[in-house]
Amino acid sequence: MKLIKDPIHGDVALGEDDLRLLDLPALQRLRRIKQIGLGDLVYPGANHTRFEHSLGTMHIAGELGQRMGLGLEDQRKMRVAALLHDVGHGPFSHTSEKFAVAASQIDHSQLTRKRILCGAIAETLESIGIDPKETADTATTEKSELGRILQSQIGVDRMDYLMRDAHYTGVAYGVIDYERIMSTLVFHRGEVVIKEKGIQAAESLLVARFLMYPAVYLHHVCRIADAMMLRALEELRKSGVSVERIMEMDDLSLITELKEKDGIPHDFAVRILNRDLYKRAVYTSSAEVGDLNAVLEMSGHRDEVRKLEDEVAESADLVPGSVLVDIQPKPSLDEVRIKVLCDGAVELLEERSALVRSLTDAQWDYWRFGVYCARENLEKVKRVCERYGWRGIQK
Repeated sequence: MKLIKDPIHGDVALGEDDLRLLDLPALQRLRRIKQIGLGDLVYPGANHTRFEHSLGTMHIAGELGQRMGLGLEDQRKMRVAALLHDVGHGPFSHTSEKFAVAASQIDHSQLTRKRILCGAIAETLESIGIDPKETADTATTEKSELGRILQSQIGVDRMDYLMRDAHYTGVAYGVIDYERIMSTLVFHRGEVVIKEKGIQAAESLLVARFLMYPAVYLHHVCRIADAMMLRALEELRKSGVSVERIMEMDDLSLITELKEKDGIPHDFAVRILNRDLYKRAVYTSSAEVGDLNAVLEMSGHRDEVRKLEDEVAESADLVPGSVLVDIQPKPSLDEVRIKVLCDGAVELLEERSALVRSLTDAQWDYWRFGVYCARENLEKVKRVCERYGWRGIQK
């Protein structure tokens, strides 16, 4: 048994099986993938990685397994699945995942499953007496009770990333009462539910996530950097680099690959490295965007968004890539599916909590539609955007 010091959980204990998995290149690669992508461009301390998040998730999974009365073998299986649950993430985490989903309908869960089921991870799991398929199911689906513990809307993955992201960004909103949550989670007829006395702790998690989104994950600088990286990745793919190869890279190798290309990939990589980011020509709310349903529909079709970007650029006498359009998908607070055990009956948290119902409605408060360009092109792009009827022009 070895101990690793973690700034969130203190001592994290690692057994021999854990160490064998951690030594694999697929796990060590996570050291070079930042947890919140390009978030360090806003919060300089946000350099934490998927590697330490995986360790933290494993640690909470072990604690929760004990408190829920799981047997030792099930605790071991859940810890391993928690350790491996993010092994499929691409460079800059969810930034590249947006690209992969749009380009090939590939998300990090599918890649995680693939990497667990083949190669060194599968061989190592078999050598320590753990079934790779069962581990992949637990790490990526809710097919089993162990999977439901890990994947639930109030699960160990979510608890760790909220606390960890809050710590490294310095944003206090992510503080949650995770001890209370763990002490009130139980199995009921095969489902993971929270006891009635844990409702306030569950509410604290939802409030934390609600506040962290506009403050961190959807901060306008993060969104601009993400939009630049997304367009760079799309141009990299057009140059002949496959989606699969891109998703196998880490942050460093992706930036290197982008810099070696001509045009948009090189330009945007250098801009991101030097924090020479595009600025907001338009940044407007759902009430000001015009035909909101049409805009939301376009958000799921990257080809249409790129066409609109280049149409605006051409109207402003600029080259393709000079204008970026950022459409946030329709907000979804899926944690309202948290189930609460009250007097022997199971209800949705949304039905029990007026606070949760208000958060569901309030999500639209941080929805934004953005148009970005280089500082020197702001006035030209603003004039074009006015012709489109987009309000919320940045003064």
